[in-house]
Amino acid sequence: MSQSQFILEDFIDGEEYAVDMFFDSKGNPHIINIYYHPIPKYSEYLHMLYYTNKEVFEKVYDKAMGFLLISTKNYN
Repeated sequence: MSQSQFILEDFIDGEEYAVDMFFDSKGNPHIINIYYHPIPKYSEYLHMLYYTNKEVFEKVYDKAMGFLLISTKNYN
């Protein structure tokens, strides 16, 4: 993302994931971990639980990496 491009989270439907990543010295993205954030029954617990496992990582990795690669190309 950049100063002119951003995502408004409240307008995106569907499951929520968080991605820990960094860019190396050549500007290539590297994903370290991916977390799933289930929507709780009670809103008081909205930001209380994130979890990860191999299945979560593999489910989201390709889509997240594709998004980061496209974002990187648009930014440069």
